[in-house]
Order: sequence, then C-alpha cells, then structure tokens
Amino acid sequence: MPAIRPHSTETSGGPWDGPPNEARLRLDQEPEYYRQAYAWYDPEGNARAKAAYRFIHHEVDNEGTIGPANIRACVSAIGVLNGARGGANIPDADRVGVWRHLARHLEDAGVEVPALRGRLLSAPSYERRAWPISCEVRQDGNSQRLSGYAAVFGVTAEVAPGLGLYEKVAPGAFRKTLQERDVVALWNHDSQLVLGRISAGTLELSTDERGLKFSVVLPHTSYASDLVELVRRGDISGASFGFRTIRDSWDGDVRQLDEVDLYEISVVAFPAYPQTTVALRALFPRKSERELLELAALGVPLSRDGISRLRHAVELLAGDDSGAPGTSDAPPATATQRLALRRRRLELALQCAGKGGV
Repeated sequence: MPAIRPHSTETSGGPWDGPPNEARLRLDQEPEYYRQAYAWYDPEGNARAKAAYRFIHHEVDNEGTIGPANIRACVSAIGVLNGARGGANIPDADRVGVWRHLARHLEDAGVEVPALRGRLLSAPSYERRAWPISCEVRQDGNSQRLSGYAAVFGVTAEVAPGLGLYEKVAPGAFRKTLQERDVVALWNHDSQLVLGRISAGTLELSTDERGLKFSVVLPHTSYASDLVELVRRGDISGASFGFRTIRDSWDGDVRQLDEVDLYEISVVAFPAYPQTTVALRALFPRKSERELLELAALGVPLSRDGISRLRHAVELLAGDDSGAPGTSDAPPATATQRLALRRRRLELALQCAGKGGV
C-alpha cells in the first residue's frame, strides 16, 4: 500500500530540518532503503528514487545512514495531513495509513499523538469484524440473557479472500478499552436495535483465553423477541465488534490488532470476516487495474478515482486489437480472447459501480 507500514525505531527529540536530511539520502538505492526514512510512496513512481516518496521524518547523517525518527518531524507531518502548509498532495485514502505510521513513532517516544481531523479519519478508522460463533439464550428471572463471544484471540482469518491479507486479534487488545468505554450491544450493528449497555448494567464484557465474552440481558421489546427466536432457530449464527485501531503490528501479510478502541458488539446474521468494506478501503487505498477488479468482485465500493481508472482502461482496450499486454508471444487467437475477456470484466465492474454495487 502507498502508506508505508508502521514500524518501531529509535526516536529523537532534536531539532528538525527536512530538506537537508532528505538531501543526505543516497541516490539510486533499493526501495527498502528509502522506506526506512519516509511514510508514503507513489506506487507509480520510480521506487529507486527519493522523488517517489513523501513525509521524510527520519534523521540522516552525512554518510546517508538513516537514523532515528524525529519527533518534531512526525508532529509536523501530521499537521500537513490536517491541512497545514497547503495540505498533503496524496490520495485521501492514503492519509490514515500515513498518520498511523507517524503515530507509531510518537507513541514509542511517549508523546501525545495529534488527532487526524475531519473526514480523513471518520470513515476509514471505524472497522468491524465478525465471527461464525454460536450464541445461546437462557432464562434469567423474568428476562432472557444472550451470551457468546464477539471476538476470538489468536485466530488468523483472511480479511479479503484472494488478496492475501490476514488478520488476528491479540489477547490484550481489549484490556484498556474495557476499562474506559461505555460499550453498547446491538443487533446487526443497527443503533436503533439496542440490546444492552455497560453503563445500564444490561451488558457484561470480559476476556478469557478464548476471546471477548459478552452477556446481555435482553429488553422486553418486539425486536428482542424476534432475535431470540432467530437465535434458537439457528438463523443468527455469529457475533461481531465495531472498533477503531489504536495499535497494530505486522508479521509478513498478517496484521495483528494489538489494541483497539471498542464501540459496540453485535449479533449478526452473516459472520463473514470482515463484514464491512470500510477496512478494505483503508488497507487497500490505491490498486492496479487487476487489483481493482478483485476488489470489485468482493463488493468493495470504488472511489471516483478507481472508477475513472477502470473506465480509462475500457477505452484503451476498446481501440486495441493487438492483444493483451504482456502476451506478445501468445498465439493471436489466445491474445484476442484474453483481451475480450479483460475488457468484459472491466465493463461489468463499471456497470456495478454505476449501480452502487462496487
């Protein structure tokens, strides 16, 4: 993804001047070298040139060795994300990832992280995860109690089938938020179908070796009665939680949620992982034509930029009879078939996008 993954390094509280540090970087280096110094890169740029990178925040010595992350640089860069100095010239979808990268360094330094303000954080930061875990209903005096698990620890699940991204929840991910948050229990993430609340004493949340347990005393409402019947019939087959990521870490393509800010837990009918596409838009902010098609197949809403790129590809293919790119050695008939299939897939994706389907 264009936002370089967060990593923990040494930090420095010294003075900061970006251009001299950037000038000391070596030329024509491997991408891994430049990724140590910056928080964002242009996927369409030259990965071996520092001109393809943005938000330098690491100190660089006279030999071109990349050193600690500078606290002032990180704070200043977040200010740019929030509109200072004319704002950041990067896609909106990339800003959350850049903020998370910079925030990790500030957290490591014990410095308060400035918030990412406005629309930049509101949509991509809120995520949902759902699990195919059975719930059970039992009588509790004059009321009925619904219980189950809203999350399971240490289970690696594929976030986006076919895209090779996996995720798991660390055992301590909910420790702090359970001490601070007034979490609500909902049916299918619908705020009009409230089942219980911690502050009202109708929702209990705790953790054990398995995961995040919940127990909610159901209200005497028609929708709660309907829910009980659906659970007993087996039509409701999972539970979910809505959250904002505070800290995460990566092991290859596996993302681990180390700490989250929990907003709500829900019982759900479709326990797919994940149940929403908001997280996908944040984790996959800008993709190639092929990857856009894969996202379309998953039902992920595409941005205007994504739709425009697909439309442009259709236009190019409509006037190209030479065969699919990269298949010059293939027999003419095969190349033509591939071209037609590729164009048809693009057209179908655009049709879905026009109906709000992708």
